[in-house]
Amino acid sequence: MKLGSRALLFLLVFALAQPHGHAANEDIVTLDTLTVSTPRHEWRYMRSPHFEILSAVDNSKLITRIMQRAEQIISVFEQSNTLFRMRRELPAKIIFINDQGVERYLVLAGKDGLQYARDNPPPGVYLGREASDVRPILVSGFYDSEQAVFLKFMPQAYLDNETPFDERVTENAIDLALNYLLMCVEIQAGCGSVLWLSTALNSLRGHQQSTPPPPLGSPGFGSPIYRCKYRPAWFSIDDYEMSFGRYCVMCETALLSRAPDFPQGTSRDAIVNRRKIWRDFALAPNASLGEFLEPKPRKTRRVQRTVASRNASIIVAREARDFVYYCTFAADDKIREAFARFVVNTNKQRTNESVFKEYFGMDYDTFRARMYDFFGQLGKNDPEFKDNPWGPCAIVVAKFTRNDIPSLKFRPARRSETTRIVSDWFALCGARDMARQVLLKTNDESVHARNDPEFIAALGLSEAAHGRKYSAAAMLEKAMASQKVVRPTAWRMLSRLRLENLLALKGEKHRLTKDELDTVIEPLVEALKQGVESQQTYVQFAQAWAHTDVKLPREYIDLLAARVRAWPENAELRDAVGKIR
Repeated sequence: MKLGSRALLFLLVFALAQPHGHAANEDIVTLDTLTVSTPRHEWRYMRSPHFEILSAVDNSKLITRIMQRAEQIISVFEQSNTLFRMRRELPAKIIFINDQGVERYLVLAGKDGLQYARDNPPPGVYLGREASDVRPILVSGFYDSEQAVFLKFMPQAYLDNETPFDERVTENAIDLALNYLLMCVEIQAGCGSVLWLSTALNSLRGHQQSTPPPPLGSPGFGSPIYRCKYRPAWFSIDDYEMSFGRYCVMCETALLSRAPDFPQGTSRDAIVNRRKIWRDFALAPNASLGEFLEPKPRKTRRVQRTVASRNASIIVAREARDFVYYCTFAADDKIREAFARFVVNTNKQRTNESVFKEYFGMDYDTFRARMYDFFGQLGKNDPEFKDNPWGPCAIVVAKFTRNDIPSLKFRPARRSETTRIVSDWFALCGARDMARQVLLKTNDESVHARNDPEFIAALGLSEAAHGRKYSAAAMLEKAMASQKVVRPTAWRMLSRLRLENLLALKGEKHRLTKDELDTVIEPLVEALKQGVESQQTYVQFAQAWAHTDVKLPREYIDLLAARVRAWPENAELRDAVGKIR
């Protein structure tokens, strides 16, 4: 491939260098060389516990603090429940771009509509038009079997406005963390988003700070968390603790008071009727299982919803949030594990009481009573909430020390790093040809990149994906010889190419000798050493042994048998193990 490219380049240069014919006595004018340059991103790079980070945004302090806060949030969820763990072999990647990056990373990839996305408030949350207009926060994420890549767009207009620094940090960190956590759920569930869980988590995005005052005669229990300084007030985090808002009386009373049948005015009858509404509003939790796990589609805005229907929606939204928070942070390990399995299977079977009982060992009414006994106990020492059946409106879910905040620092990015990560973005969002061209261009222009094992491995995988097996094998052999590449997919591809090369030379029915088998197995052993166990590594391991008469050691037989039992849904592994002689 390289020889052909160089030959083509040579011919092109030669053709351009040929003298042009000129008429006799024609004057020849020689101009100074004109150099045309285009502005380039000044990329910066760093690693965090969950991400490789690339940023073209000219505010390293802001991006660093966003990533520190996002890491705190993700770590709390990840440690609390297995549902929120990214089951991928590589750390996720995130690219921060500004307005200059829209054309290249969104428009050229066919994703230009993503720049106009806005967060929608969940049910029971009041978000005024003014608040939504100044929050053009956007994270777009894609994933494959190896990794996830996120792109975060931060317009200059947003960076230039007067939003306080801490508020920017919090709202961007929660946006990034929620996208990451929801992708974890989507990957494990093997389907699109789980609606009720997404709604519950999206409640953390915040609401407008300046909510209207509650109407006359509204409930006496307040919402202290929502009086904090900054707007994203469903959620609170600092260097010491993280709190979640469970409900907001200000928002909810405002929603109820806008119903067409809400009693208006100051007459005696209107006040009496309002008090009755507030009594109903403060009733104990009573949503049914199906109401929040299988919510009905929202009605159009033209339909005027009554006080009763709004109140029912508020209760459902409250219970959905409490169910998620309790099962993630407060319940015992048995319930947390049941919750993870329940969510993973929620889109594979219809949810009902018998299914719920199968996972949790009790019906939902019994579960609800236990859950709200916990929340009620939290409010017993607070005069404002001691008689409230819902308990306090906010809960502390984590305490931090300085060691819980990762020490992060940007440095100038190497071209091999920017190219590798940007190429991954293009590949995962569907622009694979563009991903390859980005790698090839850097390979042609950068000596440093050609000596970076991680970059060479990325290019080798790209070549293999485009059917260029010989160049792919050469690049992967070079990259892996360094023993510095932590990428199981690359090691598996090297093993596959070695096996395919041997069978191409000696025939499909060739039985591998011990030395040949060692050559094929060696990269797979390295892949197994790196990070999470991959089902695909075991599949290739079994497939390699199916091509030899060398007896499989007993410990490997037991290991493969254990994996078949652990992954009964993997028919490919089962078939490959069955073919071993």
